[in-house]
Amino acid sequence: MKFNLSSARDLVDLAKKLTVGLTRLSIQDNMEGFTVEDLEITAGSTVTIRNKLTFTPSQYIITSQIGNGLVTKTGTWDKSFLKLINNGTSDVTITVIFMR
Repeated sequence: MKFNLSSARDLVDLAKKLTVGLTRLSIQDNMEGFTVEDLEITAGSTVTIRNKLTFTPSQYIITSQIGNGLVTKTGTWDKSFLKLINNGTSDVTITVIFMR
């Protein structure tokens, strides 16, 4: 998210603009990461996701899940690919954020 600070008249006005802008930041705006939406993983299978970052992420957050599965990290992640496995007995569709 971007917001314009060049129109601030003084330090108080700048502080107000910063407060408004910073409180509207999303989780994506606050971290180095990327989101994969509507990722379908069948029961017992592994998916490979192309890493969109210039580094190997060390963490992930599943922000949405449809289905009764258990999705976990598997294999070795590197700068090219990330792998998740559905350890559950049901298919799932997830939204996941990968981050530093």
